[in-house]
Formats: sequence, C-alpha cells, structure tokens
Amino acid sequence: MRSTEGQEGPFESAFDALAGTPEEADDLKARAALMTQLIAHIQSRKWTHAEAALRCGLSEPSIGELLAGRISRFTFDVLARAVQKLDAGA
Repeated sequence: MRSTEGQEGPFESAFDALAGTPEEADDLKARAALMTQLIAHIQSRKWTHAEAALRCGLSEPSIGELLAGRISRFTFDVLARAVQKLDAGA
C-alpha cells in the first residue's frame, strides 16, 4: 500500500516497497508478524533447535531458517500452524 496514489513512493513500509502488489505486501506483513511471534516464543524459552522443532511441528533446519529470519522459506499457512501448535501446548 503506497501512501501516495499512483506514484512510486514513498511507501508505508519496506514490505510495501518490496512487494509487487498490495496483496503481496499484506502477505509479507502477516508472515513477518507470525515469524516474530514464533522467534520471541522460542528465544524466551531458550529452546534448542530440536526442542523448538518438536514443539512447532517444523524440522530442525526449518527452525534455523526461521531464527535467521528467512521469510521467503515459509508460507503463511506453515507459520500459522506452528503458532497454533504452540498455543495448543501452552
């Protein structure tokens, strides 16, 4: 979502600048929010990659990708399921 209609900027966020459409920007924002939530949860509990993988329903390499912030490696659905697993186990 650009803050100026019909112009190439300024943008409301980096996601708006990176995405090709407002829908893609919204998807990036949603995935970033879920990733932030998962990372905070994992780090606050000082889980190992193995423990986080087990509790989130992801592979250990995926936990490494998550903690490195590699947003392109995850769909919204995968991240939402991981958050649901954590909520169910809380």
